[in-house]
Amino acid sequence: MTSKILPLYNGDSLEKTVQTVTEAIRSGKTAVIPTDTVYGLVADPLSVSAVQGIFRAKHRPPEKTVQILCSNPDQARKLGLIIPHIYEQLLDIFPPGSLCLVCSVISTCPLVTTRTVSGGDGDVNASATAADTADADMAGADITKAEDGSRAGAEDFSAGDSCPEDSHASSGEAGKGSSRENYNCPGRNPILRTQAVRFPSDSATQAILNQTGPLAASSANRSGRQAATTAAEALDQLGDEPAVYADGGVSSGPAASTVISLDESSMRTLACGWGNPLPGNKQALPLPRLIVLREGIVSLKELREQSTSHGLKLDSVTFLSSSFPRS
Repeated sequence: MTSKILPLYNGDSLEKTVQTVTEAIRSGKTAVIPTDTVYGLVADPLSVSAVQGIFRAKHRPPEKTVQILCSNPDQARKLGLIIPHIYEQLLDIFPPGSLCLVCSVISTCPLVTTRTVSGGDGDVNASATAADTADADMAGADITKAEDGSRAGAEDFSAGDSCPEDSHASSGEAGKGSSRENYNCPGRNPILRTQAVRFPSDSATQAILNQTGPLAASSANRSGRQAATTAAEALDQLGDEPAVYADGGVSSGPAASTVISLDESSMRTLACGWGNPLPGNKQALPLPRLIVLREGIVSLKELREQSTSHGLKLDSVTFLSSSFPRS
């Protein structure tokens, strides 16, 4: 099994291993890669069968969920994630990879990892109830309920393509030639879909993401056991299930990202494409509340202090008292 471990360092080994990981992901298999926290078990987030491979390898309970990793916010937007300006500001303030953001998505988002919240019945934040030791595996769907192992929208949403209705999603404006019917508008469609996303800072992880596109991710360990900080530790726990293990050396350790979301009302407003008033629309929108679902690298105190000092337009920054079981 040790032949599955491939070096991921500068030079030829980096290029060859990135290519091997990319081939594994594109063929619907799982792979283990280093991140800026611990090693991650990753798969194609557009493929039900591939994401099921994460659950199978980890012996992970099906009610838990997974996040996605993206190289940058633009890559996330191309899949239909709505990244509001307030999130962009926070990403500029805090270290790369330190925040995991729960985002609403447009209705045509092809990800099979999104979480669905019914209108008026659920709390988008309270429903996000699972996190890995180092990475927030939350805001995703119960992928075991999908009908087949097809790659959702794969022909239309490759790593380099844009989501058709994604124009100006971060600012909340409906794109030129697009319609609000493409969004999850509460009055028209009470369903809100969300997805947690993180942007790792590790250079090797970035090299992989630039080739594979976004990846569904969970920590590379059996559910309930310590997250792996080396490829060998991951191999010891996960065995033959992953197609390849990319060895980037010892990771920094189980330092958790801070998981944040907006209040449900603001999430629904953004999902409608009304994150900011459209030209000519003078209607004032309520300020969003920033909700910390789990403290990690960035503390609640730091979020409050930095939000105030940078003049971020927020109603409040609060902590949601929830239990996040380790996996």
